[in-house]
Amino acid sequence: MKRFVVRGLFALVAVIGLGVAPPLRAVAAIAVIPQPAYMRVGNGSYALPHEVTIAASNAAERDVAGQLSDFFRKRGLAATIVPKNAAHATVRLSVIAGDKALGTEGYHLRVARDGIGITANTGAGIFYGFQTLRQLFPAPPATANALPYIVITDRPAYRWRGVMLDVSRHFFPVSFVEQYIDIASTYKLNTFHWHLTDDQGWRIQIKTYPRLTTVGSCGDYDHKLGSGPCRYYTQRQIREVVAYAKKRYVTVIPEIEMPGHSRAATTAYPELACKPIRSDVYCPSETTFAFLQNVLAEVMRLFPSTDIHTGGDEVPKRPWNASPFARSVMKQHHLRNAHELQGWFDRRIERYLNAHGRTMIGWDEILAGGVSKHAVVMSWRGTSGGIVAATRSNDVVMTPDGPLYFDAYQGDRAWEPRAINNHTTLRDVYDYDPAVDALTADQSRHIIGAQANLWTEFIPTQQRAEYRLLPRLLALAEDVWTPAADKDWKSFVTRASSQYARFEAAGITFWIPGPNGLEDTIVDGDSVHVAFTSAVPGAAMYYTTDGSYPTVRSARYAGAFSLAVQRGEERRVRVITVLRSGRVSTPADATFSRRVAPLAKP
Repeated sequence: MKRFVVRGLFALVAVIGLGVAPPLRAVAAIAVIPQPAYMRVGNGSYALPHEVTIAASNAAERDVAGQLSDFFRKRGLAATIVPKNAAHATVRLSVIAGDKALGTEGYHLRVARDGIGITANTGAGIFYGFQTLRQLFPAPPATANALPYIVITDRPAYRWRGVMLDVSRHFFPVSFVEQYIDIASTYKLNTFHWHLTDDQGWRIQIKTYPRLTTVGSCGDYDHKLGSGPCRYYTQRQIREVVAYAKKRYVTVIPEIEMPGHSRAATTAYPELACKPIRSDVYCPSETTFAFLQNVLAEVMRLFPSTDIHTGGDEVPKRPWNASPFARSVMKQHHLRNAHELQGWFDRRIERYLNAHGRTMIGWDEILAGGVSKHAVVMSWRGTSGGIVAATRSNDVVMTPDGPLYFDAYQGDRAWEPRAINNHTTLRDVYDYDPAVDALTADQSRHIIGAQANLWTEFIPTQQRAEYRLLPRLLALAEDVWTPAADKDWKSFVTRASSQYARFEAAGITFWIPGPNGLEDTIVDGDSVHVAFTSAVPGAAMYYTTDGSYPTVRSARYAGAFSLAVQRGEERRVRVITVLRSGRVSTPADATFSRRVAPLAKP
């Protein structure tokens, strides 16, 4: 969003009925993630009364008011929802359609001496204003209920702000799925991509085909199908999750993998696979299409999302090439090879979804076969697939392996629990920009957003999932909400620290970042001044200077120290961070070495 637009929005404060704000000054110390588009902080603060009243009238306002009431009660305040015309309400929520500058998800938030106001065109905007309001309160262990005078006008840069959870390779209970949605919505992500089926397990109850759960769900990444526990979501549970997400303005996108990654289904129903090679790819038969259409019919009854994800990635072609039946289909439909057969398969499924008012979304391999321009493409093999899709007018969600695959290591793999064999730092995620310079302005409008993916081969527990997800999700949130020109890494690092305190207070097992300011350094003299600060407020740090692994018995960091560095020597400072809870980070390192003097001229 351009700066002149949000300044124009600020000028509308009086017009939209919030009154005149107190004297304002620019400030960058408010720790909100993602960074709002426009923010001004005034002199003074508003102390909430112990008896808080929330004015709301329509259903959208009252829904957010209920969540706001719960938030206030957890802070020790009494909260009551009152009609919009009630006098002297503490908080006023107002859906007032018609402000084109705010769009469908923007909001205006004001804290002044007469209370708190959140105004938006839609319930989504009110909800996002509430998420910002929550972050204005001091992070734990602080308990004060006073807010700075402030005016914020905000809207997202992208409409698709997503995160995916793979529950096939390892299953997670509904309670964690809902927590996952909570975390995403707190940082204004609006799409939850639920990877429900894959080779390792089928996780959605389909009543027409009971063996999908009695056989296909009985395994995971660590247990072959048939040898593991049978775990899946009932249709009732799925409806509950969808309803839970809806209250948080999160759309749930189901993924039913096809034609590859289908071993769980073909194990449950062997007739779905081609002969002679049984594999993880569906046979392109009428039996298969009847099965998939029946499955999708039940899926569509459970998920109201416009988009239905059908996978389409990594389809092995050998089983089709070896199958007399698949070869006959290729010949009948004048398909030159198995790649064109996948395109024919995908288009047939797409037509079925379109006939039922849904849009097909798939990984970028679906482009090879020529899906229609109505299909949405997820570009995961870098950004090239997204560029091709946008040039042919398909909408694109950027989700490249590398910066947006959260199953990778965050720190030094020597100390980290096992992950996929990649390394993606918090800075790598933050520096990612979904926009592509190679596209024209008209093509660029098809880049509708970005999404991070959490594949769970090496994520067997809720705690490990939290560890991989956070804090990288914070960087993702800023990638898709805050315009790239307004992003600032140093500001983000400062603002993120208060989020770590919130995670710790909530018992969330986030990856603990290393100290700020601990960096490899070339030393000019015989010693160097070493100084750093904890990324997590209130945490203790312990360090060594001989390269050994630090423990709580090592030197505790109490301030800057001098480190001697001899000629030809490299000194390694290694630091661990210990939270108030006692949880210990993996070590962070920095090397300090003498600058090599240039050789003298002969």
